[in-house]
Amino acid sequence: MDLSDYQVKKKKNLHSDKHLLIDEVRKTFGDTAKKGIGSFGFYLGLLKGVSVSVIRRIFREIMEGNAKSPRKLFTWKIKEFKKKQLDKSKYSPMPSNLHY
Repeated sequence: MDLSDYQVKKKKNLHSDKHLLIDEVRKTFGDTAKKGIGSFGFYLGLLKGVSVSVIRRIFREIMEGNAKSPRKLFTWKIKEFKKKQLDKSKYSPMPSNLHY
């Protein structure tokens, strides 16, 4: 069987791996909001600066568990990850090649 027989239908608004992952997360959590919490823009903002591999790891951890509210847990874990990243960057020494 030739793989060219299968045509993958791409959604025209999903431009990157992160967009596809956000779409998958929203479908899994049952989010259909157009604006506000649960919207595509909400997740895009939440996941800004987080690599796709980290998002997949956190998403997989939650889906393997049995959380009462997986959406809330996912949001909390992403926020905690971003906080830790921010704390690391605060206390890392400034590169010596920058002069002010």
